[in-house]
Amino acid sequence: MAVTFLIFGLLFLLANNALQEFGKVAMKTNTQQIKSLSESYLMDIARERVQKFNEKIAKYESSAAFVAKRAGEIYNRMDEEIQQSGTYPDLSRSIENNIFYTPKTLPCITAFWGSDKISEKKNQELRALFRLDADLETAKFLTAESMAAHIITLSGIGKYFTENPSARARCFDLPPASVFDLRDGEPVTIYTRTPGQGNLPKITQPYKDDVIDGFIITATAPIVDNKGILRGIAGIDVPLADISRSLKTDSNKKRFFFFIGTDGELMGFPQKCMDFFGLNIDQKAFKHSKDTLSLKLTDSSIPEVKKIDQWIREDKKPFFRLTVDGEPLLLAVARFSQAKHRLVEVMSEREMVASIRRTGEALERSDSKIKYHFLMYALAFFIFSIVCISEAVRSVVRPIQHLTAFTRRIANKEYHLRSKLYRNDEIGDLSIALDIMAKRLGQYKTQEKNLVEDLSRQGRQLKQLNEYLVYFEESERKAIASELHSTIAQSLGIGVSKIRSLINREDPPQPSDLEELQAFLEYAVKDIRKIMYELAPPILNDFDIDVAIEFLIEEINEKKGTDFVFHNAVGGAVGLNKALKLTFYRAVKTLLFSILEQSDAPQAGVEISAEKTQLLIRMHACGAGIDTEKLMCLPVGSSGSHLLSERMRRLGGSMSTRETEKDCVLIDLAAPVLTDHPQE
Repeated sequence: MAVTFLIFGLLFLLANNALQEFGKVAMKTNTQQIKSLSESYLMDIARERVQKFNEKIAKYESSAAFVAKRAGEIYNRMDEEIQQSGTYPDLSRSIENNIFYTPKTLPCITAFWGSDKISEKKNQELRALFRLDADLETAKFLTAESMAAHIITLSGIGKYFTENPSARARCFDLPPASVFDLRDGEPVTIYTRTPGQGNLPKITQPYKDDVIDGFIITATAPIVDNKGILRGIAGIDVPLADISRSLKTDSNKKRFFFFIGTDGELMGFPQKCMDFFGLNIDQKAFKHSKDTLSLKLTDSSIPEVKKIDQWIREDKKPFFRLTVDGEPLLLAVARFSQAKHRLVEVMSEREMVASIRRTGEALERSDSKIKYHFLMYALAFFIFSIVCISEAVRSVVRPIQHLTAFTRRIANKEYHLRSKLYRNDEIGDLSIALDIMAKRLGQYKTQEKNLVEDLSRQGRQLKQLNEYLVYFEESERKAIASELHSTIAQSLGIGVSKIRSLINREDPPQPSDLEELQAFLEYAVKDIRKIMYELAPPILNDFDIDVAIEFLIEEINEKKGTDFVFHNAVGGAVGLNKALKLTFYRAVKTLLFSILEQSDAPQAGVEISAEKTQLLIRMHACGAGIDTEKLMCLPVGSSGSHLLSERMRRLGGSMSTRETEKDCVLIDLAAPVLTDHPQE
């Protein structure tokens, strides 16, 4: 054993010395390589970012040129555009800013602020420019990173398309033209303040946007007619805050970039650039789009930063170092291919060479770990035998502990668990038995839960049925009282009035007076018998439902002069309780009278049959004006609050209607024959 330790110790000393020598050489070589590659690394990043930015600017400018060209074509053939223009929405004046707007619901916002009234000439120009709405939407779609596509004409017409809700809302809250005119903003004045600058698209300086907070850059193109007259501009707006975000390639907080224009003005930058280079912007001084951001590195409060402005613009060298507040920086400059803009990639030199420091620290940690691991491996050699014996014992004890814990969890009603012990011995058999027990207990628990939920649901249904019966009973009482008042009470009241008149008269009553009084009393008796028949038809007490319905149809044919047909397909007696029998009877009566009301000369047939444990009444009616929806919404009795179909469902039956052909419907009423209710 001692010899083994001696051999391990010698091998450890040789390996440790070799590793330390390798670390020294690696540190020296790594430092030289990283410092030499830092320049090309940053330059590659700067060139790649400039290439992407060139592509984006070209896309913005081409989209603006596309809209400007389409607008110029409209101005070239204005008369033809006016004749071909269709119906377009009218503009209404805003009370707040005296600007005319199209409705807010339109995707493209159109505004006019050129005068207090829209003359006929301006109205024709507006109508012609409505053909640009689709082009603005296309330009915005082609530049998904942009915020909006718009045009501003020198005649005071503006069209704006954006998917930004905040920007859309702010468009309707612009200041009046007397306070600020959009034609005085940077996208327009870039062509109007220096005439003769050509018709090529341009990139504006950063300026305060009128509809969002913060600065914005616009790729703008002039709208020129065939006479060379400037009519306005087309623009693609890109918020300054989105430029850095759209070109960010990684999450390295120690690296950022900015780009400057031809005269050294900052065109795009992150906030960390402003803070780090000692630049400050007074946001309150920028109110409208005429307020451009003319900030340069020479405006910095740090002398070192002022110096690099000239180096960058004169292209003295593409890569240089700068120290700001004790922080060494590496700066790589790349120039745009078409414009004279320049992009500067900035990164902390400490961050760039941080890998060297981390390599040294890693080597030191490795040396300590090697020594530590040597001791651990030596101890592991002696512990290995003890572990093997322990594992042999635990291979027997562990399954028993596992099954014990499993049974405790089963006792806590965790029936979804399984032991998952796959063995071919007695412990495996016990595990299978416990799994079967847990599975069956889980099934019993699920069945118990379903039974409880079913009982709860039936309880709620019973409560609803009780409430329905109470309400229906009350509504029927009100209906009976109303009918008694409108028929019997009036007839008896007239009779009482006649008797009082005869008593107060001096001459004796004449036979005609008594006959008239008799007629009123007979009306009252007739109405009483009618109500009694409606409340409890005697035929339902003496006969089955098939006989009662056949009698009902014969009675309707006799009174209404109809020719309704009845067919009885029931072989024997129908075992319905009184509630279902009365419901079927009234349902058939209500449906037949409703058909008579909807159609002048209907034809109807009623067939009653029994299928297994259900009684089925099928009605087939034809006639102009019969509506299946009205039939499904018929009320029960005189109450309009509960539908006939709903009552059939509550009694365990069903009601359905469907249109078989033009002006013909099929109505099915079904209910169980065998019920728990006693026959009455």
